[in-house]
Amino acid sequence: MTRRLTIVLLTLLLTAGCSVDSETDGSDGEQVQGAVVAVDGDLTTVRSFDIVTDDGSRWTFQPVAGLLFDDSEPISHLQDHMTSGHPVVVRYDEGPDGLIATYAGDAE
Repeated sequence: MTRRLTIVLLTLLLTAGCSVDSETDGSDGEQVQGAVVAVDGDLTTVRSFDIVTDDGSRWTFQPVAGLLFDDSEPISHLQDHMTSGHPVVVRYDEGPDGLIATYAGDAE
């Protein structure tokens, strides 16, 4: 009986740990879509970027450390979207110094 209880408790702890990880990856943050109009950075880094939505609202984001565009390309790919005008979708959380982008990718 003790071994079975131990297995059940370990399973519950592992499940709880997975739940915490999924809540901190930005997947539950707010989302906005728009055209990239400014990128503060260079070929390898982006300090911040701005998008403008269809209603004309301008949003400024700081990318979370290590953020990749569409989870696969350098975040500096945003500069290509600024040139092409192809819209992006951004998931974000509010940080103490502004909006923190936790995901950026192609809008569908």
